[in-house]
Amino acid sequence: MQQTLNTPSRQLPLQACFNSRDLGGLRNRDGRSIQTQRLLRADDLSSLSHDDSVYLQSLPLTTVIDFRSEMERQHKPDILPASCQRHLHLDILSGNMEVYLQQMKSASANARDIMFEIYHDLVLNPLSLSQYRQFFAELQQAQTGSLLYHCSAGKDRTGIATALILEALNVDRDTIMQDYLLSNQYLISKYSHLFEAYPHAYDFLTVSADFLQYAWDLIAQHHGSSERYLTAVLHIDLDALQTQYLQP
Repeated sequence: MQQTLNTPSRQLPLQACFNSRDLGGLRNRDGRSIQTQRLLRADDLSSLSHDDSVYLQSLPLTTVIDFRSEMERQHKPDILPASCQRHLHLDILSGNMEVYLQQMKSASANARDIMFEIYHDLVLNPLSLSQYRQFFAELQQAQTGSLLYHCSAGKDRTGIATALILEALNVDRDTIMQDYLLSNQYLISKYSHLFEAYPHAYDFLTVSADFLQYAWDLIAQHHGSSERYLTAVLHIDLDALQTQYLQP
C-alpha cells in the first residue's frame, strides 16, 4: 500500500524538536487508519520553547515515555507541558550508551558495525526487552490525550519502538520502512555540526534501511515471526492494541 508519509500534518509543529511526528493517519493492511494525536514519536524534549509547550498542552499531551539513560536525562532533562500527568523513564541500552557515545568520537571506530550491534541489542538484549515490555504495557492501558515516546535522536530506540507499534497495528513493512527513514530528513539540521566535526560517525547520526532490516531478520531468526515476537516476547495483545489505536 503506497502512502504519502512526509506530510506537514504528521510532523509536529515544534520549533525545538526536530525528529517528531504523529503516527496518526498511517493506514494498515486492512485500510484502517491510526487515530491522530494518540501516539507521537520524537527526539529529546530538552529545548522546547514556550510555544512548543503550549501546542503540546493543547493536544493535550498527558504521557511522556523517555527511553534515554540517566546520563542523557541529566545532561538534557525533558521540558514537559503542564498537561503531562505521567513521565516514565524506560532506560533502553542504558548500560551501553556512554560507550557508544565515546565510540562515536573515535575516528578508529567502525560506526556501521557498531550500529548493527546496537540494533542487535535493541531487539534481543533481555534488558531492552524488559523495557519494551513495560512500554507496551503502558500503551495497552486506557489512555486519555496523547502519548509521546522519545530518546535523544528519535531514530534508533524510538525507531524500533515505532516499527514494533506499526507491526502490531498491522501496517505493512514498506510503510514502516518509509516512516523509519524519514528520520534522516528531519535530523539534518539538528546534527549538521556533528556531521562536520565527526565525519567518520555518519552512520551513528543517521538511520539505514539495513539497520531496520537486520532487526527484522534477527526477530525472524530467533523467534520465527514478528507476530510471535510481539505476542510471546513483548506480551502485546494485538486485538486490544488495534482496538485502542485504530479508527473504528
